Amino acid sequence: MVSLTPIGTLGYDLAFFKFSPTQDEGEAFTYYTFDYNIAQNQPGDWDILGIRLRRSAQEAVLLDVRLLYIHEEKFEWEEFEAPRDADGRITIKPSTLPVVIAFFEGYLADRWLLNEKRRDRYFHLLTEEQMTQLHFAPWRRNAGRGHDYDYRPGEDVQSPEMMSVISLPIWTSKYGANQVTSLACASFERHRLEDAQFIPPFKVPHWVGSITFDQPALAEFIHLLKERTWERFVSGTSPDLS
Repeated sequence: MVSLTPIGTLGYDLAFFKFSPTQDEGEAFTYYTFDYNIAQNQPGDWDILGIRLRRSAQEAVLLDVRLLYIHEEKFEWEEFEAPRDADGRITIKPSTLPVVIAFFEGYLADRWLLNEKRRDRYFHLLTEEQMTQLHFAPWRRNAGRGHDYDYRPGEDVQSPEMMSVISLPIWTSKYGANQVTSLACASFERHRLEDAQFIPPFKVPHWVGSITFDQPALAEFIHLLKERTWERFVSGTSPDLS
């Protein structure tokens, strides 16, 4: 069975992926990838999930999350640095989404929160008007409708100057269980929206950042992912996202 494994156990280190030691405390994160990406297999791209567990000033458990997709072509850039130049996403297959869900559940200290009904307290579905305000291109507004969320964390979880957007996996009946989609997230300073040239999402350099969950927000995030498993999609019990 596939698992998310620390990159160090698969033959990599931070230097291999060109993490700058002075860049956003890169060394403070622990980085994971799917265990079929072992170095000796010489994969052409990498899905990397960065995790940093810490506590707030109020001693609440916080989880910093960073998603990085590195393609071999970009990796070969002479000046490439992760996470600066990576895409802010990981690729997801029907078989790997449950692995990602279980991985995040492992960081949920208050597991009873999973028994609560999701209340849309922290994740708010973006409307087409909001996507326009966020400079989403027309094709992206159409593709992401029903899957892109504005994340609004609780007080003192993230800086109020930051905004975070999450894009959840999108399945189609056309390609069956072999298809690949993405889980993406990005954090950026709100003032950047004043620049008309700032065009998200998830591939523009410097969009990638960490996104921080407290325990209730992490539980809601897990609920959202569970609603979008391949099994829910096939059974017709996923949310109506049309």
